[in-house]
Amino acid sequence: GAGGQMVGREDTVVYPPEAMNLPSVGSLWNGLPLEAIVAMEPDLVLVAEITSADDVKAMQDAGLTVYWQANPADLDEMYANLQTLAKLTGHEDEADALIASLRERVEAVDAALEGVDDAPLVF
Repeated sequence: GAGGQMVGREDTVVYPPEAMNLPSVGSLWNGLPLEAIVAMEPDLVLVAEITSADDVKAMQDAGLTVYWQANPADLDEMYANLQTLAKLTGHEDEADALIASLRERVEAVDAALEGVDDAPLVF
């Protein structure tokens, strides 16, 4: 629900759909585009675990408020990440509904696979 609050994105960001209409600061793979990020004047910069501690510090040293989000190792951690981001952006009700929907979908898959002994090979 926070797509309308976004002011910019990194090249690889394609979600939420509103992000595609926003200016990109380029790719973080080519180095931290710090000046471009600062120029957008964000209140909060959300970064994933792949973002280095040095890049986080550089953004903080430039006066930006940065929230570093660890990658989830399981579904419960993913739900917790969603709740945290919802609190940071003021969209707790939307996150609660999303998490409930995701849990229902997982339960439906678990129910459909009940009694299945074969495990597919996945690449």
